[in-house]
Amino acid sequence: MRNYGICLLLFFVLAAACFSVGYAVTRTESVRESAVPATEYETETVDERITPCIDFGHLNARTLGGIRSKEDYAAILDRMAEKLGDQRAERFHVHFSRIEYSAGGEKRHWTFAETQFGPEPQPLMELLAERKLQPVIICESAGTQAEDAGAMQQMYHAACKT
Repeated sequence: MRNYGICLLLFFVLAAACFSVGYAVTRTESVRESAVPATEYETETVDERITPCIDFGHLNARTLGGIRSKEDYAAILDRMAEKLGDQRAERFHVHFSRIEYSAGGEKRHWTFAETQFGPEPQPLMELLAERKLQPVIICESAGTQAEDAGAMQQMYHAACKT
């Protein structure tokens, strides 16, 4: 419990320092369990100083595989732009991984090599390039974060060239 208190104190000190110079701590990401009350579009109430975080793997798990196409990604990004404004929706924070899920939510993170689990990263990378969006993307693959992040980077750069 003592370690938790120290971490919490450090978080608040860091947050206060960031706010004092005009930066914000990233908002908690999309909740992963569908049993937890929350909405897909938690960015709707985000303060202007806070950078939204969209976890596409968790959203896919919460919607029981609802992200299947480029159009599904587009609907999420469109809703974010509608609620936040185009300029704020241009730079945001993304968590991405393939996630195995059940009716209760997330079961396990997987790697890009395990293609039986979604969502697919390619359509998102294409859409980000087409729209010239500039998110910070954190890969949360199970044990292959660097390799899978490199794969997403290659997909994005290839999409930028087309």
